[in-house]
Amino acid sequence: MIVVSVCAQKSYPFQNTKLDDEKRIDNIISLLTVDEKINCLRAGFSVPRLGIRNSGNSEGLHGLSQGGPGFNYGPKILTTQFHQAIGLAQMWDEQLLKEVAAQQDCEARYVYQSPKYYRAGLVVWGLNGIIFYSAW
Repeated sequence: MIVVSVCAQKSYPFQNTKLDDEKRIDNIISLLTVDEKINCLRAGFSVPRLGIRNSGNSEGLHGLSQGGPGFNYGPKILTTQFHQAIGLAQMWDEQLLKEVAAQQDCEARYVYQSPKYYRAGLVVWGLNGIIFYSAW
């Protein structure tokens, strides 16, 4: 005889996508302990007891980076790559740049949520400009 134990995962109001955002946020905040709230202020937090996993992060200067030397675990993931960030900045086509960002967004969500990959993250690093150090 094989006995299988099944733990029912608790359902919370914040998981209901039909509720408005304010109610969902209020619910999450009410469920967090003080330590968990403090932990939310740092990058890469998670709350396993509520089913909230770490959002992770990825490099996205010119496409979602998921297969390079920094990702030596799991299958390699092919993603769309665009021109270098400086080239994207010099094209002066705001609509096309929004389309590039939308493609990165779509791929980041897929890689994060897909049972096949289930990695990467929703925080995608972009170009940083430190004007104080600029030689131009």
